[in-house]
Amino acid sequence: MAAGTPSIIYPTNGETGIRLAHVLLALKAPYSGAGTQREVRWQVSTTNSFPATTALVWDSGLRENDDHALGDDWVEVPLPLLAASATTYYLSCLVRNTSDESSSWATAVSFATETGLTTAVWEAAQ
Repeated sequence: MAAGTPSIIYPTNGETGIRLAHVLLALKAPYSGAGTQREVRWQVSTTNSFPATTALVWDSGLRENDDHALGDDWVEVPLPLLAASATTYYLSCLVRNTSDESSSWATAVSFATETGLTTAVWEAAQ
């Protein structure tokens, strides 16, 4: 059985004012039961096309799921990969199950960083 497609729960689609120091990405797995979802791959892009290639800002690569018991995952985007002020990004992810089957890419969501942020803000947040 192929891995089910995940749903992104944070940020919500179209969310604005995301502070660079707090860019957390979270998904809800499409199935229940421990051990089903083994790995997650996140991508952030400046275009709504996944898997991203030319407009790719960040790719987590396949990484082990942080919460096997719940089947959910979260990750923090490394600073300073996102532009400092009022930039719109698109986010998607896929999961791989314990049978090495990958899901489809999740429906992408868009989010925008907070207006007026500067490099000094993220440096202070580290």
